Amino acid sequence: MSSEQQLAATDSQPVFVTSNPNEDDPNETLKQHEVYYQQLDEVIGQIDEHFKRTLVQHQKDFIKAYEGQMLKVQKELSFLKNKQAEQAGKLMKDDDITNLQSSIAWFKSEAVKLN
Repeated sequence: MSSEQQLAATDSQPVFVTSNPNEDDPNETLKQHEVYYQQLDEVIGQIDEHFKRTLVQHQKDFIKAYEGQMLKVQKELSFLKNKQAEQAGKLMKDDDITNLQSSIAWFKSEAVKLN
């Protein structure tokens, strides 16, 4: 149980701004409202700081994840470039073999004509 819940459980009086046990003394009521205002102002300031810290942490996490993803994409791109270069080399070999085979066929046909 949190400290706020414990206080609410032990205090039988309502904890609303509209309920004031000193209704006869307006100065006391004003002071109490000023205290409430200061407490709310502190909470608002804390929320703003908490939001900023959370936002900064999320930005850091996003940048780390983005860098990791970009590293993965860079490795994959490098792999694909190497594979493409390898396939281009194989294609050049295939073209050379085809050219050589056509040259052999031409020489065979020329040799037959000479006989």
